[in-house]
Amino acid sequence: MKCPRCDFLNPAGSKFCNQCGMQLFISSIDDDHLTFAQSHLPDEMRVRISSSCIEGERKHVTVLFSDISGFTALSEALDPEELTELINTCFDSLIKVIYKYEGTIDKFIGDCIMVLFGAPIAHEDDPERSVLTAFEILGALDRFNEEQRVNLSIHIGINSGIVIAGGVGSDLRMDYTVMGDTVNVAERLMGVAKDEILVSESVFAKTKHMFEMHKIKPLKLKGKAKKVTAYRVIGIKEKPERKRGIVEFLSPLVGRKKELQQFNSISQQVQKGSAAAVAIIGEAGIGKSRLIEEFRRRENGNAQWLIGRCKYLGRTLPFQVFRDHIHSYFGISEYEHIMDMRKKIKTKAQSLFKRKTNHYLPYLYLFLSLDIPESIQDKVKYLDPEHLQLEQFVTVKALFREISKRRPLILCFEDMYWIDAESLELIKFLSEGLKDMPILFLLETRPKKQSMLRKIKKDIKKALKEQYVEMRLQPFTSKEALSMIKTLIKISGYEDSICSVIFEKSEGNPFYIEEIIRSLMDSDILKKKNGVWQFAKSKSSFEVPDSVEAVIGSRIDRLSDNEKYLLSQASVIGKSFPHAILQSLNADIQIDQALKTLIHREFIIERNVASFPQTERGTYGQKDSTAQDLSDKEYMFKHVLIRDVAYRGLLKRKRRRIHRKVAKSIEEIFKKRIPEYYESLAYHYYHGEVFEKSYNYYKKAGNAAKELYRNSTAIECYSKAMKVHKKLFPNNKEEKAELFGNIADVEAIRGDYDGALAKYNSAIMLYATVEKKADMKRKIANMFVNRSEYNKAIASYDEAIVMLQEKTFSSILSETLIDFAWLLNMRKGDHARAKEMTTKALANLERSNEPIIYAKGINTLGSICYNMSNYDEALGYYQETLKVYETLNNKRGIGYASNNIGLIYRNKGEFSVALAYNSRYLAISEEIGDRKGIGIACNNMGGLYHDNGKMDTALKYYRRYLAIAEEIGYKRGVCIAYGNIGIVYRKKGKLNKALEYYERYLDISEEIGYRQGICLASNYIGVAHFYKGEYKIALDHLRRYLSISEGIDYKRGVADACFNIGRIYGELGKYKYAEKYLMKAKKSFTEMGSNLAKIFASLSELRIAEGNYEPAIELAKKALSSSEGAEKPTREIFALRVLGKALAHNNTTEALRCIRKAVALAKKGKREHELGISLYELGKLLVHAGELKKAKRHLTDARTLFKKLGLQVWRKKATMAIREVKHAGGQ
Repeated sequence: MKCPRCDFLNPAGSKFCNQCGMQLFISSIDDDHLTFAQSHLPDEMRVRISSSCIEGERKHVTVLFSDISGFTALSEALDPEELTELINTCFDSLIKVIYKYEGTIDKFIGDCIMVLFGAPIAHEDDPERSVLTAFEILGALDRFNEEQRVNLSIHIGINSGIVIAGGVGSDLRMDYTVMGDTVNVAERLMGVAKDEILVSESVFAKTKHMFEMHKIKPLKLKGKAKKVTAYRVIGIKEKPERKRGIVEFLSPLVGRKKELQQFNSISQQVQKGSAAAVAIIGEAGIGKSRLIEEFRRRENGNAQWLIGRCKYLGRTLPFQVFRDHIHSYFGISEYEHIMDMRKKIKTKAQSLFKRKTNHYLPYLYLFLSLDIPESIQDKVKYLDPEHLQLEQFVTVKALFREISKRRPLILCFEDMYWIDAESLELIKFLSEGLKDMPILFLLETRPKKQSMLRKIKKDIKKALKEQYVEMRLQPFTSKEALSMIKTLIKISGYEDSICSVIFEKSEGNPFYIEEIIRSLMDSDILKKKNGVWQFAKSKSSFEVPDSVEAVIGSRIDRLSDNEKYLLSQASVIGKSFPHAILQSLNADIQIDQALKTLIHREFIIERNVASFPQTERGTYGQKDSTAQDLSDKEYMFKHVLIRDVAYRGLLKRKRRRIHRKVAKSIEEIFKKRIPEYYESLAYHYYHGEVFEKSYNYYKKAGNAAKELYRNSTAIECYSKAMKVHKKLFPNNKEEKAELFGNIADVEAIRGDYDGALAKYNSAIMLYATVEKKADMKRKIANMFVNRSEYNKAIASYDEAIVMLQEKTFSSILSETLIDFAWLLNMRKGDHARAKEMTTKALANLERSNEPIIYAKGINTLGSICYNMSNYDEALGYYQETLKVYETLNNKRGIGYASNNIGLIYRNKGEFSVALAYNSRYLAISEEIGDRKGIGIACNNMGGLYHDNGKMDTALKYYRRYLAIAEEIGYKRGVCIAYGNIGIVYRKKGKLNKALEYYERYLDISEEIGYRQGICLASNYIGVAHFYKGEYKIALDHLRRYLSISEGIDYKRGVADACFNIGRIYGELGKYKYAEKYLMKAKKSFTEMGSNLAKIFASLSELRIAEGNYEPAIELAKKALSSSEGAEKPTREIFALRVLGKALAHNNTTEALRCIRKAVALAKKGKREHELGISLYELGKLLVHAGELKKAKRHLTDARTLFKKLGLQVWRKKATMAIREVKHAGGQ
């Protein structure tokens, strides 16, 4: 046991140091920590360890030793108990890191921990896990030092190799018998390490793709005859890569016959007008880009190719790959003057879009981050971020659709493993929306980085079906490799032996083959003489490097100092870089000749971009013609690995300096378009260690992305701002809370409710002010509403209100009350409480300071009154809402208010007034480019014409809504349109046609998890089968409607479902069941404050069927009293008809009066379904009165209507009644 005071090594079991006499209280810590480690072992690991009993097995294991220094000094300042507690706390934090990466703690040896990766739990990446663990242990210790105000250090050694591992005891003690040289070397490396991580050559070989490491001087370790090669781990690579790089070699294509045949086949399908997607998947350097180049060559100009690159430079630019596509089509550069860019876009857009140009143009400008001319700004300034992004998606789809009408379009996505989340959403949108167009999506990615492709693969396959193809490229065989080498060079002498060495070293990777050959040429080992390549040195006098990085590095080393440094500067800018920025870093140096050399030596290539005018070049626009040509150009590294090797070759202090200079150049050159470069500036300032500027730019980038509905980018920027915040303002809780709140807002928008909830709660913990805490609670409640977790939402609203109870005037309190009222009104049916709450909210609000919240509250009151059928009161609130929006000149608000007023007049039966307001909403939506609003307006216009009996006109508007919903990818709108079209067909008597649309409604609702849609579709299907007389099928669907409505606490659904089920049981003669469901419906309608006329009428029909006429008459009178004066005539028609039936047994005259009035109302309101039933009941009553001739006429008219409406059950009833009349002597 080592003494912490004097470092004397005491015999095991000593209680006091034999040298200085200090109590060896730490001697128990080893077992204590093993006990802690076992108690905190994750359940999943516990199970896996228990099932991994090993007996004397040879295993390949990575062993990590870590030793903490500094406890000795602390022991002199602390008493034994305090020191023990401190050490326990320290080890606790380290153990958690180890378990995170599923390492197994073998033992504690004083202050040292021995950890195994690979036994008993093995992973394919155990060496990587061990180094990641080491890094996080360093970070954990740093945090511990900061929190405890101590200065401990740690030394870590890691080695991989074969060990002999013993079994694991049933008590889960991690007490392995691990023996072998692997363990010894790891421990010796730890002993040599000085506050660092040292790894062996075996670990380096397996982790070098992920970590930056420096080879150190060979070490003489105890027990090793030869010196041991070791590496110091510097950090995690900025962009972890595979061992091999990307290829775009220009040698003739070798192999790939199968892939070329597949492409030819899919290309033929595309030319026939069917969209397709081809994913080309392969390791870096395997030949993906070369294969694409061959596709393009063979396609021979028959298609329009648009190539976009997914770029990464500390950021993933939203839609950058699509911007590349569009820039290419319009022949513009992002460095071009804005006016010139707009002119080119407008000219070409006019030839594509014709009369619709002014509709699409503002969204195209917005997508490309261009200023929108004032003359067309109305199309964008009234839309919220969600609708703005939707219109941009629709515009990109329209653009590609129009392009593909002229000739097939191939959209190529290079380096897709760097694609941004927003672009993925756009690809999904386009694959569904353009599936019937001749468009090919060419997606190039890597196999282990294809998670981005995997995110949308299911959606693409669903849209394109068998038109989705994957090509997985494999390394060359020796025969293919030899063919490639012979194609590139013709070697004189010992050809096969040289080729076999190149093949062996390259592992069949085409890029590595080419890089090896290029390296041999650069070093003058391979020279061309008389058109034949010859080796200037013997084979034994040179070696082929073991990695492609080493090959590239050796090639860079042969450049001149000026060329090498220029290449390094370019690597800091990114994979692609404009001449203007590179020149700005070298203002006093001529770089053009060096650039030409780099192009000639195939380190970089020139990109084809349009020139931009001198006024946009800052101070770097030179006037001589040569400089003019170069300063307009953009370049890119031929392969990303070249950029990475050049970047890693820079000393960190030089990197920082260049990053700062790049940031300043961007600020100068793009000063008129700085918002586009917020994230890039933040990245460069961060790596330049100008953290305050980095923080501000990341916040601005997050805010800008949030405003544009670019949610993934917003979260990424806010998260990076949070990271910088920790460096700058560790004690500024308010700033941190704001960042948490911003991230939560975006996560809630994109449906990551669990993530949003955690962030909102974090913000609540950090905010100091009650109002801000309450606002977070309000947002949590709104999130629960979106999840249909209404009771949780109510609890959160209540908490927010309690927090603000001391505030007399608070806009947050008012908004909370209004949001709460919406839930109570629309989802809980508690209209009275909702109205009380909204009234309170408005009383607490200073209207002049918060006009939008005031309008929201007034509109909510209108909605409450509407749902309570208090149409006149609702109309007053909606008209006041309209006035507020008109005062603010808020066109979108004006449109919404007009729409709501139109709905009121529709329910009041005032068709012309309702039409005027709905038409106004439609016109405003068209004016401001709100396509979703246009769709809603068309849907409401359809409803208006439907109510007025003009079914063909209604159908026209519903179909327009369907087309818009499909165009914008709004599947809920598609559902609603299908449902309404189905209703029209049902009213037209085409029940089977109606059912087709209802079934589509149900299918899409189930596909997107739209539970309310599933409810309504089930109801529509059930009612249709009810009308067809198919009661069993109808009941199945209506019971599903009821079940889901109860599950989501949708009271309107519960009430409607129970009502319809009760009616069916009434038709089946099961009056007990019918009454049970009708009473349940009555209870729900009563709770919602809804009109009970149809409930009373249906209960009256039950009493009539039972022969209880007096109760039937009383119920019918209640129904009539509830319905008279109501804006919906159907209720009064139903009530009058039932009252007539109830009176028929003792007052035929009054009964006839009631039913004749019902017939008149049905005719006036063009309610054919109600008219048919009323005529039928009138005919039956006239039979009873002995007026057979009139009875037959009315029954015949009823049967004609039932036939028209497809109501087979009622048609049969009418036919039977007519037969009875004939039998009774009627003609």
